[in-house]
Amino acid sequence: MARAAVGNAAGHRGATRSAESVTRQVLAIRRAGISVVVLTAAVLVGAVTAGAGTPSRTALREIIELPVDPATFVSPLSTFRTYTKDQADVVQLSVKGLPAGARLRLAALDTYDGRQFTLSNSEGPFVRIGRELPGATVGQPATVDVRLVDYTGQFLPLPGAIEELDFAGPRTTTRTEDLRYSAAAATGLMPGGWQAGDRYIVTAAIPPQPTAEQLAAAVPLAAPLPTTVALPDLLRSAANRYIADAQASGAAAQVEAIRAGLAADGVFSHGTSDERRLTGPSPAGHGLDRLAAMVSGNNQLVGDQEQYAALMALMVRSVGLPARVVVGFVPPAATTDSSGGTAADRLDIKGGDISAWVEVPFEKYGWVAFDPTPSPEESSREPDNRSSAERRSVNADVPPAAPQAQPDSVDAQNANQRPAAAEPDTGSADDSGVLALVGRILLWLLLALAVVAVPVCVVLAVKASRRRRRRTAEQPRAQIIGGWEQLLDVAVDTGYRPAPWHTRTEAAADLQTSGVLLVDWLAPAADAAEFSPSPVNPAGARGYWREVDDRSAELLGALPFWRRWRARLSLASMRRMKP
Repeated sequence: MARAAVGNAAGHRGATRSAESVTRQVLAIRRAGISVVVLTAAVLVGAVTAGAGTPSRTALREIIELPVDPATFVSPLSTFRTYTKDQADVVQLSVKGLPAGARLRLAALDTYDGRQFTLSNSEGPFVRIGRELPGATVGQPATVDVRLVDYTGQFLPLPGAIEELDFAGPRTTTRTEDLRYSAAAATGLMPGGWQAGDRYIVTAAIPPQPTAEQLAAAVPLAAPLPTTVALPDLLRSAANRYIADAQASGAAAQVEAIRAGLAADGVFSHGTSDERRLTGPSPAGHGLDRLAAMVSGNNQLVGDQEQYAALMALMVRSVGLPARVVVGFVPPAATTDSSGGTAADRLDIKGGDISAWVEVPFEKYGWVAFDPTPSPEESSREPDNRSSAERRSVNADVPPAAPQAQPDSVDAQNANQRPAAAEPDTGSADDSGVLALVGRILLWLLLALAVVAVPVCVVLAVKASRRRRRRTAEQPRAQIIGGWEQLLDVAVDTGYRPAPWHTRTEAAADLQTSGVLLVDWLAPAADAAEFSPSPVNPAGARGYWREVDDRSAELLGALPFWRRWRARLSLASMRRMKP
């Protein structure tokens, strides 16, 4: 019995091993079959793709379209002086068909952070558009042919809201795909920038300019503008002074009162050397410090379109009305068709035609333009820095000259007319000894001055070479980064000591908190130049350096004479070991 049980157990184990062996063989055959099928499919796919050429790859970033943030682009109002100083006589655009009195707007700026006006998408997003843009537009349509000559910015020059747009030239497809447009702001944006020779034909609605009588009954419209920073009391009180007599006449009358007041009280100046001799300094920028100084009463209202447009927009906002700043080109009136029709010939628009104005929305008219800038002829009017009491006082007459004593006799007259008798020259030897001593003293003084002048000249030459190397760097990106370092070096030489671990943004905040200097957009622009993949425009680099020079002059000009020269000769910035 025992042997029979053992035999049965052995037979069961043998049957189990036999079943397991069959299962392993089936699995091996199945894996081999699957491998053959996969290998065959791979060979077939490889043959098909080899015959069709290199396959195209589709990345996720090519399917998902990232929104364009207009705040990342340099505000055209911040580079305003670049056009007026560096490119005043350089042709930027060539247009045909532009009606008389029409303007070419670049951007509508609605955001103000206390340092500068910038562009935002609060009024409407920047999106791709087709050839035609449906929707109601306010104004008379006009077809304008625009050819870019030296203009290379990111903003699309437009005579008004787009109704139809056609690109021409070899980059038509690329330009059409890259263009972004905000209908609410009537602003076009080309993230990659324009190139000389780009051309387009646009049919746009030229906005109407209503008369004062028409605006008197117009109702202001609400606009979704970003919240403005807290404004100084100086700006609010100045706005209230201008509208004191117009508060009962409606919103349009108040806006016009602010515009007329600034135009009447102000003096026009781009800050050139010739204008500074007449009007005093007119630094670039439109930060709160610059605008508050204009209405502080200590200085004459001096500036150009950059300052006056920004100042009026903030004043209008301070009385509860929406306002935005628009930057664009205003062609000279003398070269347009005086009959009011469309100009037949091409019109060249230069950098000196850059301008800025203010727009306020009203029912039936949309955004209406207001120009607060005084006439350029006002630059010949010298600033009057006296107080109100001094201007009201009457100047005292200059007293007459004291009467001369008259001779009381003819003998006295003859005595005065007779030459004095010559005296013998007895001190020639003494004079020669004195001259020799003076000569030796002057010689030693010249030697001492030479010893002092050599290190002074060396320090100034080294700093000038460093500045020239930064400004003329091969890449515009390096020029902007070098411009930031140049401005920081000037601040260091005046006594500012930045923390070595601070970023540019932290250093800019530290400069403002310490009361050293308000650097506005310079730090973010330098960060964008270093870290953004977008190419840097050479014109933007030139404008950046223009701002750096103006801010450096402002910083040094605020110092007394001896402290200013001590900063220029300081070696503190050389120990920073920056490029």
